[in-house]
Amino acid sequence: GGPGIVSEADARFFKVEGETIRLLEGIPEAWRLESFEARALPTPFGPLTLKYSGAYDIRALELDGACKPPGGFLLPAGPKMKAKVDGKDASPGDGVLKFPASARSVELCKPIE
Repeated sequence: GGPGIVSEADARFFKVEGETIRLLEGIPEAWRLESFEARALPTPFGPLTLKYSGAYDIRALELDGACKPPGGFLLPAGPKMKAKVDGKDASPGDGVLKFPASARSVELCKPIE
C-alpha cells in the first residue's frame, strides 16, 4: 500500500451507518476467498481491527473487541449461508448477518448442496 490508500481501503472494510458498522461490503469479489487483516482502522466507535479468512464454503472473521458500535455490526451473507457468532448459531436475515459489538468470532458457512 502506498500513501492515500488507507481511506480508500477503509471504505472497503467498513461503513458507518448511524449506530452500526457495515463490514466488508466493499471488498472485491476476488478477496472473498483470501485471507487479510485490517488493523486499528479509525471509526467513531473505536479502532476496528479484523482478521478475515475465506475459503470456498466457509468464511471466518475475528474481531478484537476494541470497536464498539452501539448497534453492533452488519456483515453481508448469502441467502443460504449459515452463521455462527462466538460459536452460537445465528441467522442472517435479508442477506445480512447482524451481530453485537461484543462478538469476537463470526463464521459464515455455505451448506453443501
